[in-house]
Amino acid sequence: MSKFLDPDTPITSLILPPRKKETVQLPPRKVSIITPSSSIITLQHAAEISSWIDRCSTIYDVTEIPYEFKLLLKGSKDGFTGGIFHRICDNIPGTVIVIKINSTNEILGGYNPLIWKF
Repeated sequence: MSKFLDPDTPITSLILPPRKKETVQLPPRKVSIITPSSSIITLQHAAEISSWIDRCSTIYDVTEIPYEFKLLLKGSKDGFTGGIFHRICDNIPGTVIVIKINSTNEILGGYNPLIWKF
């Protein structure tokens, strides 16, 4: 208001201007195709999950997946308990969880971009 009343007076406000969010452009992935090390998801699944993470309206082509999927835990090898899950997967950002229901072909999952510290 004081700026409008006296335009030559400098503004002395404790309120900071709004921050500008920088968008980070990831470098293009090498041409080689990444095969997921999972027996549950395919390359097509990885492309679709990647497009969900980036909130794209179209699904990525399998040759243009911008993420590398690395298997951290395999229940049949590491175990199925919550303690094992948290020991291996906690504090790892950008985690995609994929679970296959044993008696069906259903695949459930989720994505967490954050690091959880308890």
